[in-house]
Amino acid sequence: MGLWGAHLRMTSAAVLLAGLCSCAAVDGERRPPDGVKTQTSEHLVELELVLPQRYQHWRSDLLQDWHHLQIDLEQRLARWPRQTQAVAKSPLRLTITASPADAHFLAERLKLPGNPLVPRTHPGERLALITLPRDDRLLANRAHPPRTWRETVRHEMVHLLACDRPSLGGAPAWFHEGLAEAMVALKPTPFPDVQQSAFGSSWVPNLRELQAVDGGGSMALHTVLAGEASEIRYSAWACLVLQLLQEQKSTRPWQLPFAHPTLAEFLASLPTAYGDVLPSPLPRGRELDFEIGGKELFMASLPSKAVVLQAGSWQARQPLSFQMRVGRTGAAMAGMVLRSQADPNQVLRIRMNTFGAVVASLESLQRPNTRAYQSRPQAGATSGWRDFELQVQNDEYGKAFLQLQSADYKRNFAASFTAPFQIEFYVVDGACEIRSQEPFLPLSHLR
Repeated sequence: MGLWGAHLRMTSAAVLLAGLCSCAAVDGERRPPDGVKTQTSEHLVELELVLPQRYQHWRSDLLQDWHHLQIDLEQRLARWPRQTQAVAKSPLRLTITASPADAHFLAERLKLPGNPLVPRTHPGERLALITLPRDDRLLANRAHPPRTWRETVRHEMVHLLACDRPSLGGAPAWFHEGLAEAMVALKPTPFPDVQQSAFGSSWVPNLRELQAVDGGGSMALHTVLAGEASEIRYSAWACLVLQLLQEQKSTRPWQLPFAHPTLAEFLASLPTAYGDVLPSPLPRGRELDFEIGGKELFMASLPSKAVVLQAGSWQARQPLSFQMRVGRTGAAMAGMVLRSQADPNQVLRIRMNTFGAVVASLESLQRPNTRAYQSRPQAGATSGWRDFELQVQNDEYGKAFLQLQSADYKRNFAASFTAPFQIEFYVVDGACEIRSQEPFLPLSHLR
């Protein structure tokens, strides 16, 4: 199967484009969804939201976010007057495509610059283009948009709303990105935790490590961030922008000395102990859907990419039971990785493919295993749920070992591979769901 899947051809993309345009909807009456605080109609901006038909049930969630953001930004950005839509002459548009292939086709058709796999707002066209990672049934069946993807949509919504504030046009890119990232939680704070933002304070330890290097603390913050991953850059800029908006009244706060601190000065502005401990669970990559204290996890990757959730530690004093199923798109592989503090040179990796077949083995970190799947595919339809249970057992001599059981598949692992374990769930080139009868995120509460 090709990079985007053999089922997608240029003709189907053309049909999709026509379908996308025909199903575009404008919130013409300017009425926010139920439960959203209202303002007078002149304070609400219309959004032309284009969604693939398969994901129309997400419309109310996204329009609710749009209205929440408008209400917040109307006060937060009052120093930069907003032009009316009569002056703007064209609506703000947010187009969602069902897959990266569709995003490529649409971007080429509209002659949009940049990589269409990267969510992007095009101010000149008053358009934001965002793709879903893949058009998978597991994703389409979710009642609400995945958490990290929904945060991305909110980010681009802020960029769209900034299009109607011309005096913000002179702000540097870091200010725009920081402002957009600050609003992803809907209740912005300069110092978010994992409840408010999927990535929480996970960006802080990286900057503290850089500060510890000789001369690192004296480097300009923006110079340091230029070499960091986007999650770190955007989170740090969000923190800085919110502090600027709260403490400075200037219409050009990005020009003030406070906006250009050294790394040490910036870190000194954070609360004591903020970010000292990595949050758990901790996502890596996109897209994921999870909640603290939740019983389920959803992950979907872009083609050929991986998504990982560091779920926390497991002491193995009680069994760990869960179910998993894998979607049908891509060359999907999903599973779990266990790391033992007692045996740091190898990991226990559990793999499951799209047909429900499983294999598990201890793997050297230097030489990953390539063993074939050994268990039978699940009976019945593919993409069905499969049960897993991990627990510590004792042999006839009273020696403890770790056992994995999944339907007809059972494996025992060396006694040297002992608790506590650090556990990660992952998916590569596909989508998967994991669920448990008991809350399991984070795992740290399980003994």
